[in-house]
Amino acid sequence: MDEPVFLARRATLDDLPALRELWQQEQFDADALEKCITDFQVAYDAEGTIMAAIGMRREGEQGVVYSEAFKDFGHADRLRALIWERIKTIAKNYAMARLWMLDCVHFWKEFGFDEADEETLNDLPENFGDREGNWFTIMLRSDPFAKGDAMAKQQELMFREALRAETEKTMHQAKVVRVLALVLSILLFVIIVIGGIKLVQVQKQRGYGPGSYQR
Repeated sequence: MDEPVFLARRATLDDLPALRELWQQEQFDADALEKCITDFQVAYDAEGTIMAAIGMRREGEQGVVYSEAFKDFGHADRLRALIWERIKTIAKNYAMARLWMLDCVHFWKEFGFDEADEETLNDLPENFGDREGNWFTIMLRSDPFAKGDAMAKQQELMFREALRAETEKTMHQAKVVRVLALVLSILLFVIIVIGGIKLVQVQKQRGYGPGSYQR
């Protein structure tokens, strides 16, 4: 039997019903997570059904991976691996130095997450959670918190500039499409009017126009 095909992408508002179902299944606070939907990456099957969701929130050069949920735990590791590739890409684009995870399962340990020691925990951002938790972490680049990391900053600026350029390009394309649609609408209207005038003229010439009926 063929293995099911899964794909991954960033979550959108259209995914909320399916995500809320997954979150409630895991007894997460769905109302709170809904406000952070842009943190989530989702995996889906060939029919478009959301099979998994994992959040990754960024704080400067660090990020926290959280609230993973699955529709079918039989495919959990495959779905984790798929979403992990997207998380790594995002982290690289933002030149992130470290990722954190609370109470991670064996899968994440195999991919490089190690239990954080007391010294490392000093770098845990406060809004990621209580330091008393069972935290695991993975370093994404060496000397992550050195001051004046010009290359990392440059990479992030380049990524932001690329996003800005892509947004501007999309907006320009949308504007061009709207203008073309307006021009086509005007041309169509003009053609209809001219056609109507021509039709009336032809009818008059043939004696079918208004007042042409005779007993």
